[in-house]
Amino acid sequence: MGIPLIEGRLIDERDRNDSPAVAVVSKALADKYWPGQSALGRKLRRLVPASAPLVEVVGVVGNVLDAGLGLPSGETVYVPFEQVSLRRASIVLHGRGSSEDTLAAGLHALRITSPGIAAYDVATLDELAWQASALPRLQVLLLGVFATIAIGITALGSYGVMSQLVANRQKEMAIRAALGATQGGVLRLVLWHNARLAAAGTALGLVAAWFAGRWMEAELPGFDASPLWPYALVAFGVLALTQLASFIPPTAPPKPKSRSRCTARKRKSAARLTRR
Repeated sequence: MGIPLIEGRLIDERDRNDSPAVAVVSKALADKYWPGQSALGRKLRRLVPASAPLVEVVGVVGNVLDAGLGLPSGETVYVPFEQVSLRRASIVLHGRGSSEDTLAAGLHALRITSPGIAAYDVATLDELAWQASALPRLQVLLLGVFATIAIGITALGSYGVMSQLVANRQKEMAIRAALGATQGGVLRLVLWHNARLAAAGTALGLVAAWFAGRWMEAELPGFDASPLWPYALVAFGVLALTQLASFIPPTAPPKPKSRSRCTARKRKSAARLTRR
């Protein structure tokens, strides 16, 4: 399995049913029960059955994440199968050829040595790793969907606010144009005014997002909020959209009056003149 040996020895052929009971423990277990001391030679006892013999620790190995992703390393005890047998067990096959050839060789060896034992739930290590990370992948997917929705709402809200601010200043822009201001000068004035508002709001949002990222790093194992490019990308997108919202209303042509209303007014005026 590639678990490194830290101290002592591993389980080998000498650990049989008629030999003294031994065990190999993980470093997490050794550090918990014998901190700062060697775990070799220590004794363990199984709770069930009550008459179980003492087990001597003969080795310490590295930790494994056998409880699942995002959880602390397990306090694991390894015992020889001949000394403590179970109704079911997991066998790991490592072959030199393909996965299909390795599986066929393993099934053949199992039929020869133990015809009464059936193999089931066969899977490759890649498949098991994919299944183990299914929940974190779903969480990341949902987080990405909600983040995209939040960015869209923020962008549309910024666009609407800036469009309304510019629309409210159309009379002011018309007066400036009547006094001799060019269309480019009025546009630059509007863009600069709204850019200051958008930059201030974006800066406050970046600060809040930074602290939120630090909090999520502490609460969610494996979550990394250190890259700066997402903050820069979202900030650039918001600023660009707000400037676009500020750019469209000043350059949009005035809306023509409704023809039906103009025709009705002309008819009323003509009727009044006729009566007179």
